[in-house]
Amino acid sequence: MAMDVIKALAVKELIAGIIEVGSSTTSHALGSDGDLFVSNDFEVNGDCFLDKGFKVLDGKGCFLGSANDAGFTWNTAETNDALIIFTECNAVAQSGNIIITHSDNRGKSHDHAITVNPKLIIHSSENPDTNNTEWMSFQHNGTTGIIKSGLGGITISQTLAAASALVISVDNAANTGASINSWSLGTGYAIVTSDGSANGSVKFAEGDASTSKQMMYVKRNYAAASTSAPVAEIINDNSSDDQPVLRLQQDVATVEVIDFSAGSIAFDFAAAMVSTAGNTMAINNSPGAGATTWVKVEVNGTAGYIPVHYA
Repeated sequence: MAMDVIKALAVKELIAGIIEVGSSTTSHALGSDGDLFVSNDFEVNGDCFLDKGFKVLDGKGCFLGSANDAGFTWNTAETNDALIIFTECNAVAQSGNIIITHSDNRGKSHDHAITVNPKLIIHSSENPDTNNTEWMSFQHNGTTGIIKSGLGGITISQTLAAASALVISVDNAANTGASINSWSLGTGYAIVTSDGSANGSVKFAEGDASTSKQMMYVKRNYAAASTSAPVAEIINDNSSDDQPVLRLQQDVATVEVIDFSAGSIAFDFAAAMVSTAGNTMAINNSPGAGATTWVKVEVNGTAGYIPVHYA
């Protein structure tokens, strides 16, 4: 019973070498004065101050919450050993949200709903009681990977030199997908196929003083066996919409709105106009040799007709 009144300092002074509690022995070569070995569970009701680090062995977890709600472990069962951060999900007491926030806000509610799949959420330093929308999240919902912002857009910012790339790639066995690359001297960006070629590409350029930059450039260079659809489609699929599908404006009176100077030109207006060559337009209603058909042209609301004679 005398040990009940011995102060902690007295224990240090009275006992030399390792202090052992329980019948097991240390597996980490403890043996110095002041070392403490406990062979079973160890409970501390007050704060625990560590003047050095603490170590958790392979495959052992550090659990948070009274029901082991979340935690982390060094997982050696992985193909390649990895740090695993885990959380329970889909309950009020185990929401599935992993929230990164300012230290001042650690005890506040950030007002996120429960989730079936783990979600990583990064908040600004703003007090969530003042504004709880300043966050972005990362999650996979079982079907799609989702990056979301609670307020404002999502900016991917990087200084790109010529021929460098900011790659957003979706690759599969067919090597399909896309990447966003800097275009030329960094004055614009291109979306190209994931094989790195320009055989399928769309380019968007920032406005600058260069004489060689298009604002938009669309290209496809694949053989017929690799294509089954037009290079581009613009479809207004609502019959109640009374707005044009495409609007073109050229403020320079001496420059054409559309330049048909290069290559062949083909029009398909519901099979009425289908082919041209050498800057001529062919009408595909086959009126027969010596007959004339008419092409309707409307300018500023006034209709006119152009005769086309079949030789």
